[in-house]
Amino acid sequence: METNREGGTRKFKHLMGAGMSSMKEKGRFLGIDFDDPTCWDKSLQEYKKYLDEYEKLINS
Repeated sequence: METNREGGTRKFKHLMGAGMSSMKEKGRFLGIDFDDPTCWDKSLQEYKKYLDEYEKLINS
């Protein structure tokens, strides 16, 4: 997955122009395999970080 600004901009423009193409197609373009269960585990772990931070903020 490209992390530089130019590559990111190119990918963003491609995704915006993709219209109603499937999420699998969009994910594949970004290097994400939505059929891989570990993809979802990683996503949930990342989301949990935000929830933990939110809990810290509201409990302080």
